[in-house]
Amino acid sequence: MMSRNDAKVFGAEAALTLHERDYDALVAQARERGHRETACFADTGYWPHQDGIELFLRELIPIPALELSESATAVGVSAPFSVQMTERLRTSRTGGLGFIHSHPNGPSRLSPSDETFAREAAADLARFRDRGTFMSLVCSPESRELGGRVFWWESDNGLRSAELGRVRVVGSSRLQLLTGEQNETDFEFLKRQWSLFGDAQRAISQARLCFAGLGSNSHFAIGAAQAGFRRFVLIDPDVVELHNLNRFRGAGVDDVGSPKVDVVRREILRLCPSATVIAIQDRFENAMDDVVRADIVLGGVDNAEARLGLNRVCALTMKPYMDLSGGGEVAEGELQAFGFQVTFYRPGSTGCFICANPHVLRDFVSSTRLEVMEATGYVAGVPESPPQVVTLSLQGCGKALEMLLFYLAGTRAELPVRLLYDALDHSIAQFTVTSDPECGICGEESIEGLGHVGSGDWMDERLDVALPLCEGAAGD
Repeated sequence: MMSRNDAKVFGAEAALTLHERDYDALVAQARERGHRETACFADTGYWPHQDGIELFLRELIPIPALELSESATAVGVSAPFSVQMTERLRTSRTGGLGFIHSHPNGPSRLSPSDETFAREAAADLARFRDRGTFMSLVCSPESRELGGRVFWWESDNGLRSAELGRVRVVGSSRLQLLTGEQNETDFEFLKRQWSLFGDAQRAISQARLCFAGLGSNSHFAIGAAQAGFRRFVLIDPDVVELHNLNRFRGAGVDDVGSPKVDVVRREILRLCPSATVIAIQDRFENAMDDVVRADIVLGGVDNAEARLGLNRVCALTMKPYMDLSGGGEVAEGELQAFGFQVTFYRPGSTGCFICANPHVLRDFVSSTRLEVMEATGYVAGVPESPPQVVTLSLQGCGKALEMLLFYLAGTRAELPVRLLYDALDHSIAQFTVTSDPECGICGEESIEGLGHVGSGDWMDERLDVALPLCEGAAGD
């Protein structure tokens, strides 16, 4: 089994996630200036990991016209404003600052003078703090590409740097991946769906999917491989049990006792031997290096604490988060409820999992974890687990995979935040959910893009209680 400690699968890199509105604003600003350079600063959160760093653009900071100096080929910033930005970096909540300028007639790469400026600015990190990042980027208005270099300070290793290798643009209806990677796409394997998505199939093959929980989600992961996804992180601490076989895809009686992640990894590689699959038999909070490097997180966890934890992590790292759940309710021998739900949170564009499912937070805060798990059957000594059947797994994962494909392919389809399927009357209800201004995740005091500082002790008691980095992340 491959784990985060066994191989550096994706290699050392710096990656940036930003919202579609900020990306469009950068490109539009550069195009409006024609052949003259533009510039702005950016407030960024960050999350360092063993192979590099992830950055999250929270806010663009315009530079007043009076503070800009221009030549025929370059743009500069006045010394007082540069000092002001350096002070902002020193005192900021996130500890990250970016400088973004355009190259109207050139590639999205730093010039030698850009490199010198960036290294001098990054050197300030070592003078006043033992943490923080500085990002120097170039925007090409014609190609719409972003490139550059990121510098960050590590207490053990000093000042480090890496070239920006991956950019994610998160929107409501699509996720754009700007990356230099060139994947070979299996045309023959996928030719029956190539006419649907065309060149977007390449973006699908480049997307990194992180599955947290692999019960019924086994259908989702293996189905994603059939649909052309080729990069997977599979996280689940559990092994296959006999009662899982009525809905766990790919497992047989001989697999009872085997880690769920191993079984799903085997089935993906049997379909696609060239796929990259990291299998981690652990809880997701113990595999954060792999979670934060994903492009999209797919949750199939079985308790409120885990769902709230994933919601929080995805907000901090600006990762789209899709949560799946399903089951039935029996009372007095009668089937009272039977169906599934898909919740799809896109940071910066929609309400989060809590805004879409406020009852989950209410139930969690008003009950102990043991009480919640006893009520749902997920605790030792309780004989019955919630009713579950393969039809819900097939339908729920199929609908979720369809939404994921549309999102990566940029079809501009109107994607709901919450989708409910009632199997008793065969009805589907869709809901568009906006952020609650009072929400501690995505509201007016949003933690979106704060990065690793959001998991520290600075968080107030309300957030610590409501939004744990959970202790459990098993699949159903």
